[in-house]
Amino acid sequence: MHRHLRASKSETSVATGPLGVFLPTRAPLAIMRELVQRSSRFKTMNDSMTKPQIFPKRREFGSGPCAKRPGWKIEALAGAMVGRSHRAAVPKARLKEVIDRSRAILGIPATTRLGIVPASDTGAVEMALWSLLGPRAVEVLAWESFSQQWATDVTQQLSLKANVRSADYGQLPDLSTIDFDRDVVFAWNGTTSGVRVPNGKWIPQNRRGLTICDATSAAFAMHLPWDKLDVVTWSWQKVLGGEAAHGMLALSSRAVERLEDEPLSGVNYFFRRIASRLDVTRLPQMNCY
Repeated sequence: MHRHLRASKSETSVATGPLGVFLPTRAPLAIMRELVQRSSRFKTMNDSMTKPQIFPKRREFGSGPCAKRPGWKIEALAGAMVGRSHRAAVPKARLKEVIDRSRAILGIPATTRLGIVPASDTGAVEMALWSLLGPRAVEVLAWESFSQQWATDVTQQLSLKANVRSADYGQLPDLSTIDFDRDVVFAWNGTTSGVRVPNGKWIPQNRRGLTICDATSAAFAMHLPWDKLDVVTWSWQKVLGGEAAHGMLALSSRAVERLEDEPLSGVNYFFRRIASRLDVTRLPQMNCY
């Protein structure tokens, strides 16, 4: 905020920064004066606003933000295993139950490796991008803000030459032109646009590249064709209205083969644990289970 505040010349001083560079500094009095003025304007705006008369039926929200399930009460957390090590037998069994029930509900094949990772769906996607991309050319499908972020990460952070197929909000790229000899990164359902791919028929069975699917706004709400998806990520924040901090990551046998046949120096600790069937990563928050 301070970078937008202005001071008069008399309230501006000069200081010597690193390497002897002269940097203008702000007098604290000038900053406080403008902050007070802005606060007064915000108060005037708030006083003139009309209090809403219509409220959501369920006012309890998880991270996302998405409404908690019908009937949710704070008492649901009474059985949370807080204050205990997740490596203890009972908490470890609870974590395994979450993974096993997720596999059963979503119909995930037994050959697909499934685990819990840090940093929500975003962390799961980033692990996949940084750990798997590189051996093949890449296509990124972007039609809303999160898939656009994946395109930015692939092209600017990983510095890979990728074919980014973009579409405006409310639209999809032409799925019939996707090159599946490349690794393909996409969202199944656009979190910020509400536009989803129609089904998995556009993905061939005999593809050479991997399909990396951000399914955080699809898992538990839409059918996912697991035989067409090599990496699938999601969190409990969206469809389930759950808490933040954790994501889930599913790796097909093709994705595991990529790690084993073409090991990359960037493969991180959490990814290796799941690829090695050690289903739970370090330091989960047990109040989420």
